Amino acid sequence: MGDASFSGSYSYSRTNSTAWSTADTVNSDLTVGDKQWGRIDVYNVGGTYDDYLFFCLWGLPVAAEDHRYRVFYFDGYRFRCPDGFLVFPLKDFFVKSPDSPSPAVRMQRLWADGTKAPNTDFPAASL
Repeated sequence: MGDASFSGSYSYSRTNSTAWSTADTVNSDLTVGDKQWGRIDVYNVGGTYDDYLFFCLWGLPVAAEDHRYRVFYFDGYRFRCPDGFLVFPLKDFFVKSPDSPSPAVRMQRLWADGTKAPNTDFPAASL
């Protein structure tokens, strides 16, 4: 019995073995020659998740004042919940592709002056 603390973070991985480095700013350089145009297209490496995240309460301590409830602390607040699950709705939650070295890929595009710019489709054959 007693109270437990909960940090509020969640992490889960099945096969991912690549850690992302943390950075606040990412720079990309593109050298464009005479009579050329250019751009850098950025693509997400992953997808989005729209559903629910379930947090199981069964392993948390039982509330001393009422054994029907589990107890934990989050952000300085005490929560008392019925035994079961907490459910968090997620909308556009980004999930990276397994073993991806970063959450985005930058593709340099160059084309000759006076010609039509390339489309923005991801060039899957270039990987």
